[in-house]
Amino acid sequence: MKKIIVPILSTAMIFTGCLSMERSMEQRVAIEAVNMESHKIMAQYNHLIEEESKPEDVILFIDNNVDYLSEENADEIMVDLFDYLSSYGDVYMDKLFKDKTQETLNKIFPNGFDESEIHHISDRRIKELLREIVNGRYKFVRFEGSYYPVVDYDYLKRYSPYVSDGIKDYFKLMGRESAKVMVKDGTLSISWDELGERLIQVETYLEKYPDSSFKKECTSLYLTYLQVYIWGMEDTQVDKENSIILEEAYNSYEKMARKYKDTNIGEMLGQYVNILDKNNRIINENIEKSRDGLYKNAISILDKEMENGQ
Repeated sequence: MKKIIVPILSTAMIFTGCLSMERSMEQRVAIEAVNMESHKIMAQYNHLIEEESKPEDVILFIDNNVDYLSEENADEIMVDLFDYLSSYGDVYMDKLFKDKTQETLNKIFPNGFDESEIHHISDRRIKELLREIVNGRYKFVRFEGSYYPVVDYDYLKRYSPYVSDGIKDYFKLMGRESAKVMVKDGTLSISWDELGERLIQVETYLEKYPDSSFKKECTSLYLTYLQVYIWGMEDTQVDKENSIILEEAYNSYEKMARKYKDTNIGEMLGQYVNILDKNNRIINENIEKSRDGLYKNAISILDKEMENGQ
């Protein structure tokens, strides 16, 4: 029996080995094919950018080709795309403030932008401009009576399956701000608690991805959130009649300090609440100096952690 089994086992091992080699060869060929296709797509994409193509053409190209990109190349395109859309937004800004465009927009969209109402615009230039901007994956946000284009990060989330975790998480961060901006018409448009949560999320992102390609953008967003959260907007934090901090803001500080006591922001807020309590929650020069110091310390700690890759 043993004399029969040994040759059979040997043959099986040889056959299995051949199959394994064939699969390995197939995988290498498949990877090489993906890399070649990715290289070709990247060349075409870079040409579109060099030609300063309209965002709608760039987005259409990505939609049609993202399935054939490697994760590395998909990441590269996304990083470049964010910068391109941001820069091109300035081009659209100029056009939106040309002639009587804003007047027309306010007339057609008195209560906020509605894409389905574009067809009511009789001015062909404005109608085509709005279609182009929307197809380029921008949203319209109204600030103090004027309409501005902002990148529609909610749309860009569709690329999440093709990119690394750092890019996916960035989609989520910016998607929240894109879906509901923090400040509108000079006032806080979200709750204090929501602002506090956003602040924590950005801090977490910066600590998790210290070498992120979006470190600069996230740091800027972090500083903006932190400043507004601590100092508030006009008439949104302090009862000016008696200079006492408003209950909603104070309660949010307390809640965030307890919930996130192990974070930089949570620790800073805990100290700030104690300072406010000792001063009967009255905002005066002493409080201003104290929170200036706490703010700078929070930034310093975050900078050190990012430098150390913690």
